[in-house]
Amino acid sequence: MLQYVKNWYYGKFNSSEPAIFIAVVVVAVLIINFFGDLLAPILAGVIIAYLLEAVVNLLSKRLRINRTLAVYLVFVLFIALLVLLVLFLLPKLAHQAGEFMQSIPAQIQSLRDSLFELSRKYPTIVTEAQIQEGIDAISNIRFDKLASISQYLIQFSLASLPSVFTWLVYLFIVPLLAFFFLKDKDAITKWFVARLPKERGALVEVWSDMKPQLGNYVKGKTIECIIVSVVTYIGFVVFNLNYSLLLAIFVGLSVLIPYIGMVIVTIPVALIGLGQFGFSSEFFYMFLIYLIIQALDGNLLVPILYSEALSLHPVAVIAAVLVFGGIWGFWGLFFAIPLAALINSAMKMWMRRRIVNDVIKTKA
Repeated sequence: MLQYVKNWYYGKFNSSEPAIFIAVVVVAVLIINFFGDLLAPILAGVIIAYLLEAVVNLLSKRLRINRTLAVYLVFVLFIALLVLLVLFLLPKLAHQAGEFMQSIPAQIQSLRDSLFELSRKYPTIVTEAQIQEGIDAISNIRFDKLASISQYLIQFSLASLPSVFTWLVYLFIVPLLAFFFLKDKDAITKWFVARLPKERGALVEVWSDMKPQLGNYVKGKTIECIIVSVVTYIGFVVFNLNYSLLLAIFVGLSVLIPYIGMVIVTIPVALIGLGQFGFSSEFFYMFLIYLIIQALDGNLLVPILYSEALSLHPVAVIAAVLVFGGIWGFWGLFFAIPLAALINSAMKMWMRRRIVNDVIKTKA
C-alpha cells in the first residue's frame, strides 16, 4: 500500500516538497488542536504584533523614524488604548450585559404585547389566534424560567473560564509577547525558519502567495470592525436604543464571520428594538438605519478595504465558516477565512507543481 502511494506521488511530483508541506501543516494542526489553550496567549500576541507591525512600518519606513523607537512608541500607544478599554469600556459592557440578561423576561413579554397589538391593527395579515398558537408552541419555557436559564448560562460560562487571576496574567503576558514579537521580529523569524525542513520550497511558495492577501485581510477586518461598531453605536444612540453599546460591539464583531455573522446579530437587534418600540415608526426607522449601515459596509467599505483581498468565492467562505466553526468552535469561526486561504494557496501550489512535473516528463 505504501509503495503504491509512493509510486503515485512521484508520478505526479518530482520532489518531496509538497509532501513536506502537508506534513508540516498536519503537525501544526495537531499541536494547535491539542495544545491550543496553552498556546492561546502566544497566538494572541502574534496577532496583535502583526496588527501593530503595520503602524511600526508606517513610522519607520515612511516617516524615517528609527525602528526600535517606532516599536516603543507604538507599544506605549497600544498599552494606553488597552488601559482605556479595560477601565472604561469593559465595565460599561459588563453592566449592559448584566442588565440585558435580567431583562429577557420583560423583553419577551413586551414583544408578545407588540404582536397582539399588530394583530389588532392588521387582522387580515395575522390574527390573535395565530399568535396565540405560536406562543403556546413555546409555552413549555415559562417567562419566569428564562431568568434562571440565563443565570445558569452565566454561571456555566464563568465556571468554564479561567480564573480572574489567570486573566490578569494573560492581560500582562499577551502585550509583553506582542512587544517582543515586534522588537525581535527578525531574530524570531530566523530562529523559526531554521527549524523548518530544508526542503521547504512548497512552504515558501504557499506563504508568498498568502502573505499579501492575508495581511490585507487582517488589517481590513480590524478597520472594518472598528468603523462598523462606531457608526452603528451612533445610529443606535440617536434612537436611544437600549444596550446600544453592547449591540454595536456585537455588530462590529459580526464582520469577523462573513454573511452568517450578520444574520445572527440581526436577530437580537430586531428583538430588542421590537421589545422597546413595538411595531412603531420609530422601530422601522431604527431598523432601516441598521440595514443601511449593513448595506454600506458590504457594498462600499468592504471593496475599499479589500482591494487585494482573498480571492475566495462566497460559497467557499460560507463553507469554511460552517466547517471550521463546527470543528473548532469560536476559534474555527475566527480563523475560517485564513484557513480557507491556506487551502486555496495549497491547491494552487499543488496544481503548479503537477504542471511543472508534466512539462518535465514531456521534455524527457
